[in-house]
Parts: sequence; C-alpha cells; structure tokens
Amino acid sequence: MPLAQAMKKPALNIWKKSGIVLSYSYKNISVLLSAGLFVCSMTIVQAWAISSILDEGFNPSNAKGLFICFIEIFIVFSILKGIGIFLSNYFESNAALKLKEAERKNIISRFFRIFPGSTETELISLLNNQFESLETYYGEYLPSVYLSIFSPLIFLIAIFISDIYSGIILLVTAPLIPLFMFLIGNKAKSMTDKQWHILGRLSYYFLDTLQGITTLKVFGRSKDRIKKISEITEEFRISTIKILRIAFVSSLTIELVSTLSIAIAAVSIGIRLLNGKIEYFNAIFILILAPEFYYPLRKLAAKFHAGLEGKIIKEKIHILLKNDMSDDERSNYESFPGLINRVEQIFPLKLENLDFSYEKNKKIIKNFSLEVTERQTIGIKGKSGSGKSTLINLITGLLEPESGNILFNARKLCKKELASIFGWVPQNPYIFNKSIKKNILIGREIATESQIEMALRISCLEEFVSSLHNGIETVVGERGMNLSAGQIQKIAIARAVIKDAPILILDEATSSIDILCEEELVFRLREYSKLKTVIFAAHRGGVFKNADKIVDLDNLIR
Repeated sequence: MPLAQAMKKPALNIWKKSGIVLSYSYKNISVLLSAGLFVCSMTIVQAWAISSILDEGFNPSNAKGLFICFIEIFIVFSILKGIGIFLSNYFESNAALKLKEAERKNIISRFFRIFPGSTETELISLLNNQFESLETYYGEYLPSVYLSIFSPLIFLIAIFISDIYSGIILLVTAPLIPLFMFLIGNKAKSMTDKQWHILGRLSYYFLDTLQGITTLKVFGRSKDRIKKISEITEEFRISTIKILRIAFVSSLTIELVSTLSIAIAAVSIGIRLLNGKIEYFNAIFILILAPEFYYPLRKLAAKFHAGLEGKIIKEKIHILLKNDMSDDERSNYESFPGLINRVEQIFPLKLENLDFSYEKNKKIIKNFSLEVTERQTIGIKGKSGSGKSTLINLITGLLEPESGNILFNARKLCKKELASIFGWVPQNPYIFNKSIKKNILIGREIATESQIEMALRISCLEEFVSSLHNGIETVVGERGMNLSAGQIQKIAIARAVIKDAPILILDEATSSIDILCEEELVFRLREYSKLKTVIFAAHRGGVFKNADKIVDLDNLIR
C-alpha cells in the first residue's frame, strides 16, 4: 500500500507547515493546562477542607463557627472545581472538533493533487471512519498526556509538604504506570496498524463489489465475492478481539498497580497514625489526594488505545501532506510538478525480470523485461486479460512487482517522483462532479489559458466545448453522467496533456472513441508527443502504426 510504505519516513516539517501542530500547541495547550491545573488546585483545597472538617469534627473544644466555615469553604471550592471541569471539557472538545475539521478540509483540498495513486475507498475511509479517531486523540488523549505530566507534580508537592514518607512511596510507584503503558503499547500499536489495514481492504472490497454488482451477477461470481468479503470480515473481527483483549488486560494492570500503590501508602499512614507519628489531619489529607495523584495517569491509560488509533491516522495524514508542495516550490517547475526536472534523470527506463500475479500459481506478468529510451513510442498489445493494464500499473507504481526491478536511470523512484513524471490516462478515467475546466486542471493546478486551449485542441475537445452553453465551465455531473464515454476519455487525455510530463501513459485511452475521431486524435497526439516518451496499450491495430517498439503480451511465456 502506498501509505504503509511512506509511513516509515518522517514528515514533521511538512506537518508543521500546515499550521495544525503549531495551532494546537500555542492556542490550546496553554488554555487546557490552565483549566486542568485550576481543577487540581481546587481538588487540593477540597481535600484540605474535608480534612479540616473531619479533624475539627472530632474536637468538641473548637468553635462551631469554625466547623461551619470549613463546610462553606468546601462547598464554594466544589462549585469552582465543577466550573473548572466544565470549562476544561468544553475547551478540549471544541479544540478537537475544530482541528479535526481543519485537517479534513486540508486533506480534501489537496488529496487528489498530492496522492493521485490513492483509491476512492482510501479517501472515504480516511475522511469518515478513521477521521473520527482524531477527535478522541485531540480532545482526550493529548490533554491527558499534558495533564499526566503536570497534575501529579502539583499533588506530589502538596503530599510532600504534609508527609515526606508518603510522598516517597507515591514517587517510587508512579513510574510503574507509564512503564506498563510503554510495554503494552508497543504490541498494541502494531496490532492497531494491522487492524486499520484490514479495514481498508474490507472497505475496498465492499465498495468494489457494490460498483460491480451487475457484472458479478451476470457472470455468476457474486457468491465468490461474498465469500471473499466474509473472509476479510472474519479477519477484521479476530484482529479487533485481539486488540480488545490487550486493552482489557492493560486496563486491569494499570488499575491493579495504582490500587496497590494507594494501599501501600494507606497501610504506611495507618501504622504511623496508630503509633502517633503522623497527625490525623495530614493522614486524611494524604488519603484523599493519593487517588487524585494517580487519576491523571489512569485516565491517560484509559485513553491510550483510542489515542493510539488517532496517532496512526495522524501519521497517515502526515504522509499526504508530506507529498504536497508549497506554491513557491511548485513555481520552480515550469514543465511539470515534482522532484525530477531533467529528462536525463529518468532514462533509460528499465523493467528487469518482473513477476506479478493476482492469484497464487497464476502469473499475469512473468520474467518480463523491457528498456525504454527517451522520445520512444512503445505499443503494448494483447487480448483482454493478457496483462496490458497490469503492466502499465506496474510502471506507474500503482502496483508493486512480486520480484524484479523498475529502474529510472539505474535507480528506483519514490511515489512522489513517479507521480511527477507520468501523464496517465487510465482505461476507465474518473470524472468529478465539477466543470470541464476543473476536471482538466486536476492534471496541473496552475495553467494559462493558452495551455488549456492547447490541451482542448490536442484532445479534440474544442468543438464540443464551444457547442456548450457554459463552455468549459459546464458541470459534467457525478462521474461525468452528462457525457459520453468517448468525451470522458478526451477529458482524461486533456488532463494528461496539460500536465506536460515527460512520459505519457495511455491505457486503451481511445477505446470508446469512434474510429474517424480516433485517427484525428492519434494524429494530434503523435505531433504533441514528438518530444515525449509514449507508452500505450490498445486493442485496435491502427494505433500501432508509428510505434518504435511493440510488445505483444499474448506471446509471452507464463
């Protein structure tokens, strides 16, 4: 998977450039910490008031007015604590909601430009189900991290002032909770990552089945598909149960550690109280604060697994933003966006001993080798199912070969570099519910009017566009429902042309265009591509006339 491969690389600088980390750090952390520390202070005053009430209640010589005064103090500070908790929860949820929506808008605005190899299901799953984990991450987990650092320190100072021995007991036992969280978290992270990967596969198969349900029914393959979805669903269920098992065990461990630590402190206080080595007020005060000392750590442990999911999603978003470029960076590339700005960095393109299969023991591509040089036109022909689209997807990086290498000038390219060097027209191009102009500009965000006109002319769209009432601003409908299949392919060709990439990939790009129009389109593409390297797959023999090299996949030994 593209995301899984890229997640191993750091992307903090790009993430910071988005403004999201800085926004959270400076605008919200101080407010959340202030509210949390205010609640801690109110808790200490509450504990002092309760200890005073109990201490004075057993001392009949003291004035009744003083006893009532302590009760009044307790009530006032309880109300203030309640207000503090309300404000803290409000700021947490409000900040989390704003950050989640900001990130969603950020990804939507950039997704198809920075990560063109992603599938619909990857986008849908990320922006819907997976994004919800960010609300827990920002609203509950991150505040718990910060409060688990500062709140116990405040309680510890108050306890040390009252009784140094109890303070030492809590100080020694407190690190056990983060230690167990670390040990359990290493295992939980890999399992959670695997669970999201399985969910992505399940989403892909489900959406793919819905979109192709008619074809599956016609060819009697619906039961096979149901079986496959059932297998992935069962795999997801087992993965979820394993994560829940770890979550329950970790919660039990954390609760057990904190309870035993409090019990050790309570036994120590009880023994010293009987021996007269600690005052009654201090004993009650420490016993009230001891659970509060561990509460931030226990709360962090309770949110740890939910926060872990949010962290994994945040890393995925890192990858998407990492693959983006600033406007200043993009302006440095006149011909096409990307990391490679010299043709010499690309050629020769070598495919060395490639193997690929969708099913075990059934190779689609076997021991395949090919060398492509600069400004060469390569034709790929073969029957349906012979592997034409598979080979193209391997070249563009949408699929990974099981064995063999794809080298550009003796080196492998990353996903970002691959996206920059290909102008790609797939077999079934996707058209968005936007205007013709915006659909074309997906290939190049910033383009002049002359560049747009050139793309329309080469793709034989200028006559069709001029006949429309709103011209190039005409909205084409969901998946291009207002267009014919041939018009959709022409828009996809215009999209690839305007990108002006050094390698043009055409995967049966004219299959739905009538023969007369196809001849004109092929002629215009031929003139345009004299300075390009072209790799195309097709059924019709006429388009192979001017190919420098023809690869016949029907004759390959499998």
